[in-house]
Amino acid sequence: MRSTPLLFLFLLSSGVFAQGYYPLQKGNLWQYQSTDLQYPDRWETLILGDTVLSNGNTYAQFTQTDFGTRFLRQAGSKVFGYSQIDTAEFILFDFGANPGDTISRLPGQQWPVVLQAIYPYAYEGRTTWVFLLLAGNGPGTYDFADWWITDSLGLTHIVGEPGITYNVTGMRINGVTYGTIMGVHTPGASVPTVNRLYQNYPNPFNATTIITFDLARAAEVTITVFNSLGQESVTLTHESYRSGRHSLTWDASVFASGCYIIRMVTSDFSDTRRLVLLR
Repeated sequence: MRSTPLLFLFLLSSGVFAQGYYPLQKGNLWQYQSTDLQYPDRWETLILGDTVLSNGNTYAQFTQTDFGTRFLRQAGSKVFGYSQIDTAEFILFDFGANPGDTISRLPGQQWPVVLQAIYPYAYEGRTTWVFLLLAGNGPGTYDFADWWITDSLGLTHIVGEPGITYNVTGMRINGVTYGTIMGVHTPGASVPTVNRLYQNYPNPFNATTIITFDLARAAEVTITVFNSLGQESVTLTHESYRSGRHSLTWDASVFASGCYIIRMVTSDFSDTRRLVLLR
């Protein structure tokens, strides 16, 4: 079991906090920084608003998440995700569960989400739940991801296989700012003002995933995938693109399960993201 990490939260004193669980209001924003020295990385996610999906339920739509879905809704003590792969709803988090309980199995996969621990009033009166995404069952099982959810603040800490850690550095929750917001990129602009590599979707993924990137001006782009040892696995593209937003699909059906790093390079830009391939 991993040791309890230090979360870099810049929280205000609030005493015992009423449980609100996951804040899913439009405009809520989270920014994260990796502690990995070889592949330093930062990413953010923003709630764009509510949307009604094919099952008739209303979901908060995120620009990206670490959960393999960009659509979440909360009912009581449970947070539900919506899978665009098979249009199924699944329980992602249950804040009424006990440590050791299996919450769900992600759609199309055998890897369970398990509540590992609850830290009551750990951060300025806010309870934190630690959920694990486990790879396999029984002996030899290990966790692909640790998701630390802090009451009324959302995802505040991530540990991904093989030990890449992300801490939240800034949040805007229901109009209140915590930490430092570094400047927000607003999705949907017709012409991007900066180059950007987005987190792949879904992530974790099984077989195929979509990689999206922005170019402020036309450029030659190289996108390469590396395994957890830093060895090159495949070059997805090496060609010229016009300015704007572009997407491509990585079919990883012949690759082994594990953690991969995707790197985007232009003449004046470089960025990386972490991908988790599950079988």
